[in-house]
Amino acid sequence: MLVKTRGIFLNSIKYSDNSVIAHIYTEEMGQRSYIISGIHGKKSTTKANLFQPLFLLDLVTYHRPQSTGIERIKDVRLAQPLSNMPFDIMKSSQAIFIAELLTKVLREEEANAELFDFLYSSIEFLDVVEDDSNFLVCFLFRLMKYLGISPSAPPPNRNVFFDLSSGTYSGSEPNYHQFLDIDHSKKFAVLHELDFNQMQNFGYNNSDRRAVLDILIEYYKIHLDISSDFKSLAVVREVLS
Repeated sequence: MLVKTRGIFLNSIKYSDNSVIAHIYTEEMGQRSYIISGIHGKKSTTKANLFQPLFLLDLVTYHRPQSTGIERIKDVRLAQPLSNMPFDIMKSSQAIFIAELLTKVLREEEANAELFDFLYSSIEFLDVVEDDSNFLVCFLFRLMKYLGISPSAPPPNRNVFFDLSSGTYSGSEPNYHQFLDIDHSKKFAVLHELDFNQMQNFGYNNSDRRAVLDILIEYYKIHLDISSDFKSLAVVREVLS
């Protein structure tokens, strides 16, 4: 059956000399894998430049209900061009990292309308926002809600320790190593209060931003059982500094 759906391109791997397997998070079917043949051929009707991290796509796919295997695309085009992300090193580096992260954490092969809408609107926002220095840490924190791993809210008294394992704040120092000291716990707690439209109010300097990013990644690894490293992390940490 043919299915029309919006999609967010994540990544692709080489399948043969002239074919790739593309991983796309779709609105209608969750994360899917598609084989795209002849993508680099002169007569190809599918252009390789459509498949860049976080590009927003309109797709018509051949779909087999209950199938979890590799499928094919009948037609693909840009849902809307991204005017800044492909040409801005800071935005494109964040896009590459987000795409790598999503490939690891979007494991379900079923639709999730709220998650898809959040991702889609976040990408649109990143493309146009002028100051995106705090976008990534804000995005990673907001994404937790849709993945079911949100930490608890901090208490009014901010002289607390954040427990990475339980996702809670404590007035006493935990007796094991996966916790933040009071200073880093305060910096992390700021993320509970602000959204994309208030990113400029975070008050992070470069050192704070890198520290909070590392905390968020560690939290993801613990709660989503991610064992592999992020290949694009070093680049994104560099551009954010």
